[in-house]
Amino acid sequence: MRGRWALGCDKKEDEAAGTITVFLSLILLIILSLLFTIIEGARIYTAGVMAERALTTAMDSVLAEYYGPLWEEYHIFGRYLEGDTQGARQEIQEELKEYISYTIHPGTGSGNSHATGKTELYHLSINDINVEGEVNLLDYQGQLLIKEAVEYTKYQKVGAAAEELLGKLKLLQTPNQVSFLMEKKQELQEELVQIDKGILKLMKLFDGIETSNKGIKLTREGTLKITDYFIKRIYSQEITMHQVGINRGEVFEAVKGKYFNPGNDFRQIEARFGQIEEALLVIENIRKLIEADMAAMSALSRGINANSSEPGQIAGIQRQLQAIQAGIQAKEALIALKENTITSCKNQISRTCNTLKALIQNTEPLLTEAITCINGIQLKVEVAAPLVDHYEQLLAQEKESLEEATYAGLEEGLGELKQYVGSGNLSYDFDGMKQVLQRNIGILKAAELKLTELEQRTFASDYQGAALCKQEAEISLSSYQISGLTLDYSTLVLDKSNQDSVVDKAKELLGSGLCGLVIDPDTVSKAERKSLSALPSELASLAQDDSDQLSVLKGFFQNINWDKTDLNSENLFQGFGDETSVTSILSAGINKIAEIYLFEEYLREHFNCYQGQNKIAGQEQTKAAGQEQLKTTGSEKEAQEENGEPAGNKASVDSREKPSLLTYEQEYLIVGKASDKENLYSVIMKIIFLRTILNFITVVSDSTARAEAKAAAVAIVGFTGLPILIGVVQVLVLIIWALEEALFDTCALLSGKEVPLIKNEISLKFHELFLISRGYLEKKVQGFTWPKGISLSYQNYLQLFLLMGGETGLAYRSMDLMQENIRLRYEVDTFEMENCYFGFCAGAEFGIERSFTEFSFVRRYIPRAAGGYSFTEKAEYCY
Repeated sequence: MRGRWALGCDKKEDEAAGTITVFLSLILLIILSLLFTIIEGARIYTAGVMAERALTTAMDSVLAEYYGPLWEEYHIFGRYLEGDTQGARQEIQEELKEYISYTIHPGTGSGNSHATGKTELYHLSINDINVEGEVNLLDYQGQLLIKEAVEYTKYQKVGAAAEELLGKLKLLQTPNQVSFLMEKKQELQEELVQIDKGILKLMKLFDGIETSNKGIKLTREGTLKITDYFIKRIYSQEITMHQVGINRGEVFEAVKGKYFNPGNDFRQIEARFGQIEEALLVIENIRKLIEADMAAMSALSRGINANSSEPGQIAGIQRQLQAIQAGIQAKEALIALKENTITSCKNQISRTCNTLKALIQNTEPLLTEAITCINGIQLKVEVAAPLVDHYEQLLAQEKESLEEATYAGLEEGLGELKQYVGSGNLSYDFDGMKQVLQRNIGILKAAELKLTELEQRTFASDYQGAALCKQEAEISLSSYQISGLTLDYSTLVLDKSNQDSVVDKAKELLGSGLCGLVIDPDTVSKAERKSLSALPSELASLAQDDSDQLSVLKGFFQNINWDKTDLNSENLFQGFGDETSVTSILSAGINKIAEIYLFEEYLREHFNCYQGQNKIAGQEQTKAAGQEQLKTTGSEKEAQEENGEPAGNKASVDSREKPSLLTYEQEYLIVGKASDKENLYSVIMKIIFLRTILNFITVVSDSTARAEAKAAAVAIVGFTGLPILIGVVQVLVLIIWALEEALFDTCALLSGKEVPLIKNEISLKFHELFLISRGYLEKKVQGFTWPKGISLSYQNYLQLFLLMGGETGLAYRSMDLMQENIRLRYEVDTFEMENCYFGFCAGAEFGIERSFTEFSFVRRYIPRAAGGYSFTEKAEYCY
């Protein structure tokens, strides 16, 4: 029993010990599993970080192979890859695979082979590489190139220069303000011209002055043409200038013989009535005598019967009877004569009545038409009134920001404009005029009725009634009124000789071409763009600058037509305003302004421009010699970097002496046309256009110039009888003056001189406007100096145009030049900016073998792929 019991105890102890051993083994396995899982997780995480860094490093390495000539010449990073997009992606993928493989397996080439003799902890492999998207320099509307250019330029000292330029830009706000005000004033004046046209029509209706769309009509002798009928033609008083309400001698002399006094006709009618009365009295007396003769004849006839037996007495009686009969016949003939006189007088009265009725019938519609015309004028006044008020308010708002002389020039004539819509309306009482006209219509209608009745009663031999009708008609017409129907002829000009001389000179200059007046065409570069492949600007569908200032000016002057009297000069001032608008720049934030300026400075540093007529030959010669200076040597680069200069800076400086596709590159950036000549001429026209509005400020501020311009305007359109048109044409003359002054300024700029932005006084006198030629301008420019002040050179104007140009256009056109110049300088005909990549997005799938998770019961809880784990990394990278 004791032995069995002892054996049983030993067995229980062994079981207990075995249980503990299994438990401890399980604990150990759990601990090891946890430990290995943590190690495996850390290994996988570390492998992921390693893969991410390998991808990023590889992408950096791909972009590190930037295109050398593009950096050397223009300090722009871009990875150049030939071929189409798919080929570029394939090449990037292969390079990425090589660089990643080297990173994860140092000392080996591409592929998944491990380095021999070394412990491999991660067993990281590349399953797949995919380039999902790439960005070239042409993308994002050129903003990528702008970013690089700004980054390069911002390390230079540009602060003071930027402030100076912004100060000059702010000065352009003045011509922009003046352009806006003149645009509104011209709109207003051309609206008021319609009122003047109405008044011109009243001149014809009131005083018979013949007019047309061209204005006042003149005879060959130079006197006014007068219509047959006009409202004030009916006048019964003494004819004097004062009485008929005409304040111009030439007008009165032309009209005074045309007035019609109805009293003269009524006196003729009265005289005819007197003749009729006299004839009737004579007829009555003759008839009495005939009755007496008839009685005598009757008595003699009875004597014959009584003395029928006495032949001698009968013969005597018969002779007496014959004599009496002859007397009766004579008397009857006299009666017939008097009756003919009466008939003639009746006919004369009828003709006189018809003359008066014709006058009435032709005058009455004129009265109605005049009332309609006045109503139209008043309606136009109502429309123009708020325009005048608006212009006055605008002028008042800008008063503080304008020079005193400029404000005075713009304010001049405002009082005259206000007369059109203020109290009295040009000192004309239009309502009073309408009352007079309406009353005259009633007078004429009543007179016409009485004249018709007079005629009827006369032919009915109701002479008493006819005389009464005549009296009433005469009283009616004598009450016909012309007082109050007075117009102002003081501004009328009758001399048309040489009226268009100053305008004709402007048309002549524009017709011959303005650029040829300021530059010798033979000195202009003949370089032309002839690219065999698409340019970046063409790929971006970027249109060239189609703003043709020459066509704008030509179109404006060619469309001047005094028949229409509508010059549309407000459109020209709108163009001036658009050309000087810097609001978008000045209203931008400081960072944006800095970016615009830095990009513009970059363009000026890296691209050539016109340097003056005397430097063209030298520029042409350097194209051949510049081929030897294309590349910066390594030692030069190192020297630059040691001196703190960006590597390649010397190349940009030397690039001005290297061969280039175009000589005037900055001009191309601004305009984008195919040849140097087109680009230079377009920029010259931009300068002329800009200088015109700048000079307009000067001439409009000069009271003497304004007076001379007004005198010229009076000579040009004073004959039209439209006072407001004189003001419109005065502005036209000032524009011509400013334009020709701009030609002088541009000639000076192209000769290397600086010209004040806004002049204190004009350089050309009025008589010189007729002398303009290239020779005259070049001679005048020599030795001419301006007072000190804020002045700009030709290069400064290019700077303004670059600043005011759109960034997108400048970016793409600069890439045009980069592409073509690199092709030319490095003889790389296949180079295209489209294939210069700024960055790309890539993804790589990595695999990693299992190392610490081989326990079967652990594998169930860890995601796995066949033979190991896989994960994907994505990254974007750019310069």
